[in-house]
Amino acid sequence: MRTALNRCVLAATTPDAVLPGVTRLLGGAESAAAPCPVHGRVRLSARSQQVPHVR
Repeated sequence: MRTALNRCVLAATTPDAVLPGVTRLLGGAESAAAPCPVHGRVRLSARSQQVPHVR
């Protein structure tokens, strides 16, 4: 089983604050899908805090 999780976080949020919850989520998926292997991929992104440039 392959899982992909794309999560957009607030710019002030660090990955260290989000990863424990994501790890628990993937652990639950592994338990539910046992004995099948689960391959998880996580992508964290944030909106830029930069001011847009006007041209």
